[in-house]
This record gives sequence, C-alpha cells and structure tokens, in this order.
Amino acid sequence: MQPRIPRGLRDILPTEAAERRRLASRCRSTFELWGYGEIATPTFEYCDVLTTETGEEISREVFRFVDSDGRLVALRPEMTTPIARAVAQRMGGETAPYRLHYVANVFRDEAAQRGQQREFWQAGVELIGASGPAADMEVVAVTAEALSAAGLEDFRIGIGHVGVFRALLGTLGVDEATRHRAEKMATSRDLVGLRELLSGVSAEAGEAVVTLVGTRGSAEAIERARAIVSLGAAEQGRSGVDSDGGDKAVAGDGAKALDELAETYRLLEAYGLASRVMLDFGIISNFDYYTGFVMEAYAPGVAFPLGAGGRYDSLLAEFGRPMPAAGCAVGLERLHIAIAGQSEVVTAGAAHVCVAWETDPAAALLVAKELRAEGVAATVELDPTAGEDLAARVHGGQEPAVLVRSGADGLVLMDPLTDTKSFAAVEGLIKELSG
Repeated sequence: MQPRIPRGLRDILPTEAAERRRLASRCRSTFELWGYGEIATPTFEYCDVLTTETGEEISREVFRFVDSDGRLVALRPEMTTPIARAVAQRMGGETAPYRLHYVANVFRDEAAQRGQQREFWQAGVELIGASGPAADMEVVAVTAEALSAAGLEDFRIGIGHVGVFRALLGTLGVDEATRHRAEKMATSRDLVGLRELLSGVSAEAGEAVVTLVGTRGSAEAIERARAIVSLGAAEQGRSGVDSDGGDKAVAGDGAKALDELAETYRLLEAYGLASRVMLDFGIISNFDYYTGFVMEAYAPGVAFPLGAGGRYDSLLAEFGRPMPAAGCAVGLERLHIAIAGQSEVVTAGAAHVCVAWETDPAAALLVAKELRAEGVAATVELDPTAGEDLAARVHGGQEPAVLVRSGADGLVLMDPLTDTKSFAAVEGLIKELSG
C-alpha cells in the first residue's frame, strides 16, 4: 500500500520549510516595526461564527465537522473573522486602535493548483478601531513594506472601493440579489456575464458598469470613475426610477467613496509608493464583509493575487462591539513562488557548519556547542570515517565545515578540553566560510 494525502495538501520538506520560515520572519519583523502585536486564534471554532459575513462563496468552501459535544465546528477559512471575534470578546479593556498581526494556516475546500491549496499559510495585519484614508493607507503601506522586506522585487498593489461599484448599481435601481451576483462577476472579471445580468437596464447604464470595472490607473482614474458614476445617476433621473431624492443620496455615497479613495492614493504617493500602487475599480472581493476600500497585491509568475484585504466596518458589530476596521493578508506559498521566480532566490538563512572528528567525538560535540552559542547552526558528523572526505569538500569550497584533529595538519588544531585558544581558530574559519 502506498500511503497518500488528500487532494490539495502537500508535505513541506526542510529546505522549503526553512525558506518559508524566513519569509514569515521578515514579514513579522515589518509588522512589528509598524507597532502590530501578534495574535493567535484557535484553528477551529463554531461554524456560525467563522461564516459570519464571509459570503456564500467562502461559506461553501469551509471544512465543517461535528465535535464530541455535538456542535458544528469548522476549520478557519480566513483570519479576519476570528480576530474580530477575539477583539470584541477579549480586548474591551484596552484602548483602540488595535494593531494586530498573525502568521497562521487557514483551510478552504477549493480547487487545488499551483499557488492554491486547501491548506495554506497567511501573514497579515488587522487595524481595528481606526477609520479614514490615513488608516487605509497604513494597511496598504505596511503590506508593501512586508513584501519588499521578504525580498520581492517586482510587485504592484491595486486599490479600489466597493462603495463606488455599489453606488453605481444603486443609482440604476439594481436590487440586492442582483448586486451580489454583479459583484461576483466583477470579482472574476466576467464582463460578458455582467452585461447580460444588467440587460434589464438601459444599454448605456449597463455599459457604464462594465466600463467602471475596467477603470484603472493613477490619480486620473478617479476622475474617470466620477464621470461614470455621474452617468449612472443621470440615467436613473431620466428613467424616473426614484423620485424622492434617493438617487441623489446614492450618487453622493459614490462621490464620498471616490473622495476617500483619492485621499488614500494621495497619502500613498506622499509616502513614496506611487510606483507600487495603482487604482483599480474592478477589485470588489468575494467577502461580503468589505464596506470600503479594497486591495490586492500582484507579482509576475503567480496566477492569483499574492494578498488581499480591505475595510470591514460592519463586521465587529456582529459580535456586539461596533468598530471600524481594515486589514490585509498575504499568502506565504504564493509569495514564495513569486520570489523563487526572481533572479535572486530565497535564502534559508545563516551558513550551516558541519563538525567532523577523527579521534574523540566529545571534542567535536564541544566545538559544535560553542558554535551554536555564537548563533551559528552546527551539526556533528556521526561517521568517524567521514573526516577526510569532509576535509576535501572544505578545501574545494563546497561546504562550510570544520575538522577536529589531534595533529597540526588539520584544518583546526583542536583539543577543546585543554586548549581554550582552539575555538578562536574555529571562529575565524567560520567567518571566512560564511562570508
């Protein structure tokens, strides 16, 4: 019998695990520099909690099971909802805003392919208790700096605002069920389906929605989006769908959303991220809890966004503590793929040194102990006959290593039980080998 693992899962072997740990560490360091403290939540919780406001599509992908108490529980499909629950329940005595970060595995029952597994790891931040363009800008900026710190050279972050899309549909008199379907199609860039869905409105209005989804660029994209939203409001006025002023209120919501997004983009430009960020009104997201700005990060060679996030001002109210909030999560597997595709690959960290011995393994063990005390990864060669082969590899520059010998002809003159100067020779060699 050949044992197998389920579809969409994979083993992570030591080299890849070390590289991914390095990426996570660099992301953590960036988050901490911005003042984000780490939070951890349970791997599984009650199903009704984890599916709060996530939306129909994500709810379908949740792994559910009944625990020994007879309760329906689920593996977490994302981290925003459990963190919102934890803040609402556990952090009432602390002063907002709360800056929180995490590195955690999440689970979704979705099609498995390169960069998309049913279990995957995310590194992300949540800024809870703060609203406005400055808070939105912070979430985008900390994500951009984490990607750079991880070693990713070529990436872009698209930012949009779900309020603009919803305001345009509102001016056209679209009902809520149709709006949900339209958002799903916009998220998948299904423009043909979007046109067909909106065939009930005028051709001009339907085309305006499709045009908005395709609107992207720098600051001038804001003005193009304003013109599209104004067209929708004018079309509604001509059709007489709303005569009590509701159309003006909805159009005003769109204008407010555009003003917020314009200010967020201005702050990102001022911070020096203009070359990394673009406006994209086709970013909607398949999470129902997003209420404002939304974002996605992209890199060449990866078919899916590296990361995604946005503002979710209504989610914490579901747990009894209304507060504004925004966040973003980066997929570590996708980040690893993107960096591995660059000319400079991910490094697993400091040099690893092998200590071989000829006469007494205790000597080699003590050398390795000293090296570890200095922060150098060290292992002891367990085969006493491997010493000379190891010496040849070291002379050929193939492997950082030291050879413990009793004679003066070895790489290191070593009798650590009596000669305290011997470690200085080892230390010098390590510096030379590790650069």
